[in-house]
Amino acid sequence: MTRPVSLEGTEEYQRKHLAAHGLSMLFEHMATNYKLEFTCLVAFSSLWELMVPFTRDYNTLQEALSSADDYDKTCLESALNGISNIVQDEWGVCIPCQVILVTDGSLGIGRGSLRHSLSLLSQRSEDSKFPLPFPFPSKLYIMCIANLEELQTTDTLDILERLIDLNNGEGQIFTIDGPLCLKNVQSMFGLCDQENKGLLKEPVLYEDDVQVQIVTKVNRSPLQAFWKKNVPIFIAERASLKVNEDQLEDSCINETSNLTSSKLEEDIGPLPLSVMKARQLVSWYTLAHNPHMAQVVNCSTSTAFPLLWVRCDGSDPEGTVWLGAEPVNTGKEITSIVFHIVTCTGPIFDKNSFTSVEKLKTAHKDRHLCSAVITKGNAQYDLFGATVLENTILESQSNIMVDFTWNNVDKILEIPPLTSIATLNIKVEPGDLRSPVIQIYKELEFLLVLAQGLKTGETEWPEVLEETSAVTVVQELIEDLKNQLNVSQQQLKSKETEKLKSDAAAVESTIHASFAPERGDLDFAELLWTGMRKTVSSYQDVVDCLALVIQHLRCKDIQPWIHQGSNSSLSKLIQQSYQGIMPTVSVNGITAIRMLLEIGLDKLQRDYINYFIGQELTTLNYLDYFVNCTVNLEEQMIRLRKLHHVLELVVNCSAFLNLNHENLFTLTQSCLRYYKDNPLDEQHVFQLPVRPTTINAFYENEHPIMWRMEIISCHGQRELKTVWQLNTRPPVDHVTFNTPDLPVDDTTLNSDYEEAIYYNTVISCSQAHFV
Repeated sequence: MTRPVSLEGTEEYQRKHLAAHGLSMLFEHMATNYKLEFTCLVAFSSLWELMVPFTRDYNTLQEALSSADDYDKTCLESALNGISNIVQDEWGVCIPCQVILVTDGSLGIGRGSLRHSLSLLSQRSEDSKFPLPFPFPSKLYIMCIANLEELQTTDTLDILERLIDLNNGEGQIFTIDGPLCLKNVQSMFGLCDQENKGLLKEPVLYEDDVQVQIVTKVNRSPLQAFWKKNVPIFIAERASLKVNEDQLEDSCINETSNLTSSKLEEDIGPLPLSVMKARQLVSWYTLAHNPHMAQVVNCSTSTAFPLLWVRCDGSDPEGTVWLGAEPVNTGKEITSIVFHIVTCTGPIFDKNSFTSVEKLKTAHKDRHLCSAVITKGNAQYDLFGATVLENTILESQSNIMVDFTWNNVDKILEIPPLTSIATLNIKVEPGDLRSPVIQIYKELEFLLVLAQGLKTGETEWPEVLEETSAVTVVQELIEDLKNQLNVSQQQLKSKETEKLKSDAAAVESTIHASFAPERGDLDFAELLWTGMRKTVSSYQDVVDCLALVIQHLRCKDIQPWIHQGSNSSLSKLIQQSYQGIMPTVSVNGITAIRMLLEIGLDKLQRDYINYFIGQELTTLNYLDYFVNCTVNLEEQMIRLRKLHHVLELVVNCSAFLNLNHENLFTLTQSCLRYYKDNPLDEQHVFQLPVRPTTINAFYENEHPIMWRMEIISCHGQRELKTVWQLNTRPPVDHVTFNTPDLPVDDTTLNSDYEEAIYYNTVISCSQAHFV
């Protein structure tokens, strides 16, 4: 918080001064609008200090704020513990409380840092639990005295978001929009106040027929098909009809009719406004920002509202589907408004009907009275989407998209040049039937069944893969070992390898041989796992099999070979049997499930190590976190699932895109780094920059799912842009497009080439200055 901030003037400022300014403004606002609320003030570093207990005296809070001292280092866990204790001592666990945590974005250093605290979550006992979620109803608002760009240079934002997740998703993170200055800090705390009022949650009704809501995340925005700015936006749309009490009474008379209309209303989705009504809302929004309006002239500060976007019904000749308004703020005042008009037509079957690049450039020059423009291209291809199999389209959550950007567009739908910047966006869902590692995923699934059974006491056994009973399979394995007592160790390994290959003949290999060679060094415990996972169907099967093995070990009928460093309980018993000091072991209760779980965990960890190191994609040091056996079983399972997700990502890119070792190495390192600091997220999209020549065979003869050209004139705040975009799917969800029925036959499904159907979106803008 003591880091300096460059502001206009000669006075030196630190981040703590900006934080104090924001809190001071918040206290003033609460003193005026929330006089009955109680507020306390806590300062923290490695320890926490209650500076002002809960009070309604905001003068006392202001005085304490101005006298806050500097301390040693940041420890957010200490602060959260302090808040939890203070609230419980004062109000118990039933009174809702809103917690505003003001930070400079620092997570702390070493032990006591937030990164260190979160990495140990699963290892904590009940006495040392992490303070989130708070034991009382709460919302956690994190106010960062830092802008988004600064936080995104590291994983700080992701780690802070984990605090919100740990608080059951109740809360939000706020960052400074633009440079660090008093005004932007004030705007950030103003947004927090809007959240406290509930404006960011549910749509607000305006004039009975219009509802407005604010969207703060780009991935939740209905504009994401063509608008990627990560800023808060207002969405205005037609309010859905609500049934009043009289209508409810009438429903008793005509129940069937109302049930039908109710069902239709549920499926209706977002509703657009007429273009005329949308223009009216944009006009009022513009007047609210005009500094020359009488109502605005006397305002001490000029505050810009979030951008406004209004859904339109496309009823005008141009087919307008969105109208937008964006205030332009110079820092001291709002100088102009940029208006955005989005039109959409389609579906379009004939590519020859598209206009030319030159005509689009000329139209832009005529509209904005400029002489020079530049063009930028952007295209997206789906390299791994739906699969057609026997006239059936298999949809999947897994996909690999590639995004291209380049300068100087020559023609519509041109193929991205080899000088483009290409980025793979990879999302792979474990368990996809197309995956080369589907069999090892099934092993992991069985392991998860055992882990769940160990946790809950109830196990839902999957269907057996072989008809032979589990005890018979284990007995055959033991008999094979008995017959091999006089055979050399090398021959023994050879036999076990042959056994593995015969097993693999009945079921698909664990990892497709061309992408990850099969292991030929399975030890006795791993062979036991391979046989039991296909045949056990009950808890008693597990007990009988393990009891049989332990009985033969105790009688010294077998001396099985196991890997050095094996960590399962059974492996340790085998090692002890070599020396004749094997203790008495009971496999009753949950011991049998735990023993089998440990064997499978040990085997899969070795499988993953074998692949990643064998392919020279990483080193054992990098994998140590994921195969660490000193943490509890639950944490080991979480880390194993992370490692499997990395395996799925890498093997799929190797199998389907034939990426070279350099790219696979980069992807592996990126995924491993991500999962060391983040929770398991199988929906996460991993990005990998690649050279277009690496993947050009996969896209140059395909249709893009999105193709976009930007025509730009001027720069900075005076920049004007026209966007001409094609999508294979409708880019808006509130307008219905008339799509003719297309006959689907064997020829259509199996054809190697098919003309794409596109929807054409044009985003044009104009700028109005307040003179």
